[in-house]
Amino acid sequence: MFLSAALGLAALASPVAAQFVPPAKPKNVIIIVADDVGCPNLRCSTALPGIPTPNINAIAARGVTLNATSTGPVCDPSRVSLLLGQYSQRPPTSIWRNPPRHTTFFPIPTQLTTIAEAMRLKGYATAAIGKYAVMKEKQYLPLQNGYDEFYGFLTNGQNYFNSNVWRGNKPIGKEKIHLTKAFEREAVSFIHRN
Repeated sequence: MFLSAALGLAALASPVAAQFVPPAKPKNVIIIVADDVGCPNLRCSTALPGIPTPNINAIAARGVTLNATSTGPVCDPSRVSLLLGQYSQRPPTSIWRNPPRHTTFFPIPTQLTTIAEAMRLKGYATAAIGKYAVMKEKQYLPLQNGYDEFYGFLTNGQNYFNSNVWRGNKPIGKEKIHLTKAFEREAVSFIHRN
């Protein structure tokens, strides 16, 4: 608090502060997470040959990329870090690894603010589309944690063909098309509606 107040007073006294114009609020903020994609598989993230990914490269060139490496797929800590804006190892989450296979997932403490809740406070419509493997208890579902809409699945290791999906807080059954196409359909629909 003291530091903020001191900086505020210094800014009022400075002639440069009068010229500062805050940047305009972005119209859309879209975050794409490619879960368990090996860094060498994308040309935008490595000098290795990789797989040709011109569209992903173009998106990366106009945005921000964050690359991580590990000895194996460790998606839960990175997902929790993104959802909460803090290191996953930091209490109260204290998540260092994925949970053992076919066990309950790590809960996101409900007293913490999620990225979706923060974006909503700034007037954005929010959606989670795709994998949201946190927990299936109602208080941990996307709609209870700041998302206006959710379409996807709540488990790790999902089959992308003939898969069970959720809309909002309810399972709706099997998706008839490949999940990648279904996620594209849902994302485009959400963007057009908002």
